[in-house]
Amino acid sequence: MKAKYVIHAPTMEQPAMRTTPSKVRAAVKASLNLCRKLGIREVAFPGMGTGVGGLDVRVAAELMINEIVEHVKEGTTLTKILLVAYNEKLYKAFKEELEKLLGSKKLQPS
Repeated sequence: MKAKYVIHAPTMEQPAMRTTPSKVRAAVKASLNLCRKLGIREVAFPGMGTGVGGLDVRVAAELMINEIVEHVKEGTTLTKILLVAYNEKLYKAFKEELEKLLGSKKLQPS
């Protein structure tokens, strides 16, 4: 798959700096709004702020998914949103947060 865009959404003010939930939330929201503005249909998000930024994966998963849900409610051009987990802990955090949102629907990794 070839990417048309790469959106850089920094969650830290300086390299290797700890981040905060509000900075991660703002980065996700800005990225989603840019997707809408550019008419992007598919986007992938890593666990924003969960690496060097030091944010707990459960906190990041919850706020990222909440921002995505709000964005979709407001209207979006996106038809596919991928959450990319670089390890099992982040994968489980994304999965648990999505299960809270979707209830008993079974989730499958792609």
